[in-house]
This record gives sequence, structure tokens and C-alpha cells, in this order.
Amino acid sequence: MKKIIIGIVIILIIIINIFMYFGGFSTGDSLNLDEFKNYAKEITDFTIPEDSKIIALGEASHGNKEFQELKLEIFKKLVEKYNVKAFALEADFGGCLEINDYIHGAKENPLDVISKAGFKIYQTEQMIEIIEYMRKYNASHQDDLRFYGFDMQRTSYSLKALNLDSLDNEKLLALKENDDELIKQYATVLLQNIDINNSDNGSLLRDKYMAENVEWILRQEEKKGYQKLFITGHNEHVAKWESYDSMGKWLSKEDNGYYVIGTDFYKSKCNLPAKNKRIVKTFYSHDPLAKTLNLSGLSEAYIDFSKVDKDSEIFHVLDDYQYMGSLGERYSFIMRLLPMSYRIYQRADILYDAMILIDEVTPIKILD
Repeated sequence: MKKIIIGIVIILIIIINIFMYFGGFSTGDSLNLDEFKNYAKEITDFTIPEDSKIIALGEASHGNKEFQELKLEIFKKLVEKYNVKAFALEADFGGCLEINDYIHGAKENPLDVISKAGFKIYQTEQMIEIIEYMRKYNASHQDDLRFYGFDMQRTSYSLKALNLDSLDNEKLLALKENDDELIKQYATVLLQNIDINNSDNGSLLRDKYMAENVEWILRQEEKKGYQKLFITGHNEHVAKWESYDSMGKWLSKEDNGYYVIGTDFYKSKCNLPAKNKRIVKTFYSHDPLAKTLNLSGLSEAYIDFSKVDKDSEIFHVLDDYQYMGSLGERYSFIMRLLPMSYRIYQRADILYDAMILIDEVTPIKILD
């Protein structure tokens, strides 16, 4: 009997995995293909309003290389067409300032450099391409590019910058009163770290503090004579939620000219952490826009919501609640049983000003 039960469990697990590999019961509804193709533009054709100050690019997952490639593709056009000189990442503040030293000529191994961002997801060829582009640009241009991080979950590089061995609340409060703007910000970020780790709502507090750090970065750029800033992070952080105090919602409250481009996939083979290793699993977004992209024969598309006619089918989809893919840095077996656990249910036109859709996205490769 025990062998029979074990056999049944194994068969069920196999069936569930096959079931989810092919999208469960459904991979979503589709829209009118001709109408979709009318609004689907090349990614490089994107435009942003002239009064935009903070241009945000989201990623529907951390574990797919195509979303990391988009960072460089979008940033290059912002540099060339919109006079953007700063790249800010959902990564460690102190570590990213050391990456900034590298793009300004510091001699170091690029793999060691990107590890300073503080998260495994950035130890990829795609991130090396970003910093090498910035380093090469700075070697041949007088108006240099700058690299920032706006997260506070890591502490080692900020502690190192302040010559501190550990988080000392009293010392950090004193340093926060320093006349040097950068020293004050290092201290601020470390105090933020203390707060999120001692709070019952650390994740919400993190978003608020990330927004404050982005605003600090924008002020530094404005002092240098530049009025625009490019930031990138997970969709759920950059989005302008109506019911969740995300970083994007905080930033959109201020006079920041906040403009956000979200992303989604039809099918994702995503690199995710599981216990002491990383694994690749397959997911589907259930997003009608992504499903239509898949049927259209296009591999990717850019849709500017401001250009969508109010009488169109696409407008009514954007203006209604839909499931969209959302994969972070976690995996559990429940994601195989309940697809809703890796999707968000929201109106796209509330979250974003535009979207980039990619048919199939592939896993990042972590460089060791």
C-alpha cells in the first residue's frame, strides 16, 4: 500500500508539472490581431514626454535575461535622444557607487564589479555589458555617465565608505548631520536598513525609502545640470499602484515627472532561487496583451498607452483588471499548483504609462 501511495504521489507531481509547463487550464484570452499590430511598435521607437524627469523601466521577473537586455537598450536611447546621464538600479547604494568608480576608469575585474550590486541576479553577462558600455562612453565623452543604486538591504560598502565596522545608530545619526551630502546619504541608507529590519512592515518601508533615495539621486543630477534620470527595478516596485504604497506610487505623488514603462511576458523560463541552489521553471503570464503578441508572430512590442484609442479593444483591456506575470526572487511548489501566486491582478493603465511585451523570455545565467 505504501508503494502504491508513493507511486500515486509521483504520478500527480509529474502531471502537475506537465500541466503547468503548458500553461495550466489556459494561457489567457487574445485580442483582435490587426488592432494589436496597429498599436504594437518597435521597442527602439519609444518616446517619452518632454517633462519626464524620472523614467522608470520595470521587469516582470528578475530571472530573465531579456529584461536585463532591455535596461541597456532603453538606457542607450535615453542617453542619445533625451540627454539622460544617470542609470539607477534596484541594488545596493554603496556597492553601486563602487561600480560608478569602475565606469569612470577604476581597474578591476568586471565580474567582481557587478557583484558589488549586492544580488546574484546582477552577476550576469548582460550587467557586464551595461557597465562596459558606460565605461567605454566615459572614456570618450566629456559629459560622463553615472551609476547609482537606490536599495538599502545590504550594508558592507556603505559601512566601508564611512569607516564603520557595524551599524551604530548613534554614530549614524551624527553622520547624518554632516555637511558632506554623500556622507549624509551613506548614513541615511544605513539607518534605513536598521528601520526595515526592525519594522513589522519592512517591505512597505523599503519602497518608501527607495523612493526617497531615487529623489536624492535626481537632486544630485539636477545639481550637475541634468533634469532626467533613468531607474530600473521590478514591476511591482516601479508601478504606480492604487492600493499599495510602492516606490512608483511614492514617486508619482511628487513633482518628479514620473514616467513608467512596465513589462510582461507570454512565457517565461525563469531562473529562481530554491533552497541552496537556483532552478529554472516555466510560467505563463495570462496577460491578454502578451497572449495576443504570441499569436501575432511578433517576438516583442512596445505599446504607448497615450496613443491607444478609447474606442479600441486594447483600451478596454488596459482599463480593466487583468492577470499579469510577476516573478521575483522566490520559488515554492505552490506556484506550480496556483498560477495566481505568481501573477498580479490589476489595471495596466494604473500601473504604467506604457508597456514592453516579450513573447518568450529565457533564464539569466549567474556568473560565479
